[in-house]
Amino acid sequence: MATNGHTTKSESASQALEYFRKLLPPSEIFTKGQPEFKEQSQPWSNYAELNPDVVVQPTTLESMQKVVKYLYDSTDLDFAVRNTGTGSVSAHDVILSTHGFKSFHFDKRTETVTIGSGFDWGEIDILMEKEAPGYAVVSARCSWVGVTGSALVGGLSWLSHEFGLISDPQNLLDMQVILGDGRILWASEEPDLMWVSSAYLHTVCLDLRFTVSDLELIMFSLITGAPRRWRELRR
Repeated sequence: MATNGHTTKSESASQALEYFRKLLPPSEIFTKGQPEFKEQSQPWSNYAELNPDVVVQPTTLESMQKVVKYLYDSTDLDFAVRNTGTGSVSAHDVILSTHGFKSFHFDKRTETVTIGSGFDWGEIDILMEKEAPGYAVVSARCSWVGVTGSALVGGLSWLSHEFGLISDPQNLLDMQVILGDGRILWASEEPDLMWVSSAYLHTVCLDLRFTVSDLELIMFSLITGAPRRWRELRR
């Protein structure tokens, strides 16, 4: 119900769902009552649950662009961006998921790989072994951590002692983003956008693809000693 010319929360959510259904196929929309909804909307903590009405998961750049602009233009809608990995923040109205972006391209000439924001690092490890044998990327220590979140908050890797963090400029070379006004560009095209994206991701833009540098795979061994007491207990 509208009051004094304003749209109520339920009305806004209903209008958003109607818009999404016109724009996206049913497989990219999850609403309460669907068996997939809980998994697609689950936040990082049960205490952070805000019970959103709908999760949208666009799989094309064009549809993601339209959804982002719609959400940013609709100031009365509460929404959050969901990345891949250990869950995400929640929202009262709409969750915008990047799980549908699963592109992967290895360029052997430049020794770089371009990764979609819908992956976790375990998936990237498998793809690297298949598509780029002999190479590795500076990735998160835990395979279930999402590419996007870790890349934008530093990102600690088993290789960090030698090669730095995931987000260091020698590792994270570029990222494709959608700004709140709907523009699509690579962060390197705008001065300071790489830095701003890392610091204020969800207030500035949505990151969709990342270009990272590859490292020639280094094999190493670790020699360690066990305390005497531990050896005695093992006998």
